[in-house]
Amino acid sequence: MMQSVGASLRRLRPDYLDIFYLHVWDYTPPVDEVMRGLDDLVRQGKVTYIAISDTPAYIVAQANTLAELRGWSSFRRHPGALRPQPPRHRARILPMAGPFRT
Repeated sequence: MMQSVGASLRRLRPDYLDIFYLHVWDYTPPVDEVMRGLDDLVRQGKVTYIAISDTPAYIVAQANTLAELRGWSSFRRHPGALRPQPPRHRARILPMAGPFRT
């Protein structure tokens, strides 16, 4: 992750990336390790926002909860928020929103 952002900054020559997307969770590193690394990128000023796609809702919820409890940066974008989803996607995303339903 760190090498990828560093390479992009060197290649594209911006001061920072507006958004850094994680595409597809690979289940290898622990959630806290990934979130700590993403928070480091934000705190270093290399990335403004972090986002995620193609990841089960329970992992996104766990990651954002962990980030909130530890004062780290959290995911600001999940693709399901802006477009209608087929039922199979809704089944993964809606449980994450459960506590916020009225």
